[in-house]
Amino acid sequence: MRRFIILLTLLTTPLFAQDYRGLSLSTDYPSIITSKTDIITLSLTVKNYKLPPQRVDLSILRAPTAWETVFVGNGNLISSVFVAPDESADAELWIDPPDNTPEGSYNFIIRATGRNNTFDLPITINIGKSLPRRLKIEPEFPSLIGTPTTDFSYRLSINNESSQDSLVNLRAQAPEGFQVTFKKAYRNQEITTVPIKAGKTEKVDMEVKPPANITAGKYEIAVLASTEGTSAETLLTMEITGQPKLKLTGPEGRLSGSATAGREKAFKLTIENTGSAPASDIEFSSWEPSNWKVEFNPKSIELLPAGEKKEVTALVTPSQKAIAGDYSVTFRANARDASNSVDFRITVRTSTLWGIVAVIIIAAALLVVVLAVMRYGRR
Repeated sequence: MRRFIILLTLLTTPLFAQDYRGLSLSTDYPSIITSKTDIITLSLTVKNYKLPPQRVDLSILRAPTAWETVFVGNGNLISSVFVAPDESADAELWIDPPDNTPEGSYNFIIRATGRNNTFDLPITINIGKSLPRRLKIEPEFPSLIGTPTTDFSYRLSINNESSQDSLVNLRAQAPEGFQVTFKKAYRNQEITTVPIKAGKTEKVDMEVKPPANITAGKYEIAVLASTEGTSAETLLTMEITGQPKLKLTGPEGRLSGSATAGREKAFKLTIENTGSAPASDIEFSSWEPSNWKVEFNPKSIELLPAGEKKEVTALVTPSQKAIAGDYSVTFRANARDASNSVDFRITVRTSTLWGIVAVIIIAAALLVVVLAVMRYGRR
């Protein structure tokens, strides 16, 4: 018989909950302990169980003397909410204790009043000790790899592990020449502080740009988050892999020269690796006017270490039919991970041999004319 009663009780209890008709007013934490004597915020939920849609008024049935209270919804002062059948509505209760409120327990009763139903929610505010201020930083990826041209981005989760809202200051200690900026996650505006509510977490993006002339290696950046009474720090690392960078220049830095039509002319070029890693398999090529000929000596360079340079000779032969004037030739160096090109201006002169031949032909013609005049002019 006793087992039957226990079984009957277990079976009927859910039925009573399912058959409940009326209103409920709830908050996640109806009794809290805090050291704050400024505004205390409680989240409230009003639910309608199987009643017609209706307005529900909110009021304070009991409160300590001189304590101020207001109901807030969507940033506005309110005094009621609307709930449809089996739906709920959210609101907040802001409680402002008097200045210099002594430690102790303070009781409130919040009432929700519908068309024909009421529901009372007792809450207790204990003014006393609270959680100490504490921050925590957790990077999503504490170590990144890239090249000197990479913009490194770290996603940081900053947790306010305390019972008080905090304005958190952000600071980074990076090697000289590094540019560090903080941005709110998914936003472009740069920040130096971020407000974080008690017990909440905010995500911040830290972007780091290394200097262009940095050498390959591992670098560390310390990130510090601080607020009144506490701070947190985390160490981030970045590994910068070397990257070659080619620079092709003409003789003594000049990008011009002269040549004779139909004749080969040698131009001394300099190829330099100004990057932070060796350049491998460098091949030379060119773009030149039609019927011109360009060759390189050497044709390629197997390896050029970072910071070193070598001379390359470009053998340029303008077209035999080229007329005097300025022409542009492009010299190009292509490596496995880098390239560079320069436009070289070449002033072409025609051959002096043809000039001499032309002078001889003109002189011979004049001589023939003179002889003809002398011979036939006497008659």
